[in-house]
Amino acid sequence: MKKTIIALLACLLTFGALPALGEGSHHHSSFGDCYRSGHDDYSIEFDEGSLIISEDGRRGDEVEITEDYELYINGDLIKTNKEQKQLLKEYYTLVDELVEKAEDIGWEGGKIGIAGAKIGMQALGGVFKMLLTDYTEEEFESDIELKAEELEERAEELEEEAEKLEDIAEEIEDRQIELAEEIPELEDLGWFE
Repeated sequence: MKKTIIALLACLLTFGALPALGEGSHHHSSFGDCYRSGHDDYSIEFDEGSLIISEDGRRGDEVEITEDYELYINGDLIKTNKEQKQLLKEYYTLVDELVEKAEDIGWEGGKIGIAGAKIGMQALGGVFKMLLTDYTEEEFESDIELKAEELEERAEELEEEAEKLEDIAEEIEDRQIELAEEIPELEDLGWFE
């Protein structure tokens, strides 16, 4: 499961930043949208309010947790007690939080990348400015260094936020193990643990 969470984060950080490169606007997807992340053994998909985990092997099992924390395995409703439903709620909420934070980090990473490219263009412009005016090398270095320091601070803040994702991923893994232990139908799948 930890590999899946890491893959989920990598996809979100990579693909979440791409739209920022185009229009520069922030689009925050919700559970109404579809999100999919792959793993060698199974994939995770958010579709119309449901968290869907599909086994990609020859059996092709599918686990669905709805917005109301109902559990379906291969389309069959699994009856759950109050404690099991609470675990499903915690799992669903943690995955939702992970996706939301990872998307936000991806967007901010895209903005930082754009700002870095902008500094590069400003540096190029500064070289021409030095050649064509009385703009000095010291002024040029000072201007670029100041902008680079600001960007570095933003990147460090983003790194701190990304570290919080590891804690959420560990909580998700713990909750998934608990779910498999508490709901025999999940444990019987053999891969949901």
